Amino acid sequence: MKGFLFLFVPSLYFAIVAYVTTSNLLIGGSVFLIYFAISILFIKPLVKRYLDKRRKRHEVFNFINHFIISLSITSSIDQAFEDATIDAKGEEKEVLDSISALTSMEKIEYLLRYFEDDIYPVFLSIVKAYLEEGGDLLEMSSQLLNEVTSNEEKHNSLETIRKKSLVQYGSLWFLSTIVLVFLRFGLSNFYDSLTKNIPYLLTSIAYFLIAIVSFYVYARAYTGEKISLERK
Repeated sequence: MKGFLFLFVPSLYFAIVAYVTTSNLLIGGSVFLIYFAISILFIKPLVKRYLDKRRKRHEVFNFINHFIISLSITSSIDQAFEDATIDAKGEEKEVLDSISALTSMEKIEYLLRYFEDDIYPVFLSIVKAYLEEGGDLLEMSSQLLNEVTSNEEKHNSLETIRKKSLVQYGSLWFLSTIVLVFLRFGLSNFYDSLTKNIPYLLTSIAYFLIAIVSFYVYARAYTGEKISLERK
């Protein structure tokens, strides 16, 4: 429901602005349909992939940290796996429930397919080396722990910057629509003639087309994702 509103509300808002500035129901309806369609077909997949990657990055960070610390204390791979996954929820919990019949080591190996993170194979090799040869696990994994912590901090910082840029970007487009509405009422004496003026209508249509293209370009820049027609 939240995702639907995220797509529906902006589309409806720009449709209302289009109707107010042109008094043309066809233009307003077209803006809504175009915005909503592009949001569903192009912007939503970008955002979904970005959010999935961000969530999995947090999950793999928590899993590796909790697993290594627990294994170094308990020397039990079963206990370490339980401690590392005790707070699992959503898709991660569903995956874990689907492999509940496997051994802990098999589960760890299986999660390589779920996390899809470059750091996870390194973690897996360290765990295998520890189980086969022993040693000081914390010392063996110190560089890995530093790397995952550094990555987490870096991505958290980038996330803060992204959120600020989103607020600024959204504010600029919101203000531009406010200007359009003010112009509509500020030029009320000429409004009837403007709504019948082809260059004015074409300019208005161009504004809304540029806006939706800009939203798609910004979504790609924000998420770092690209539209792919391939199905996994």
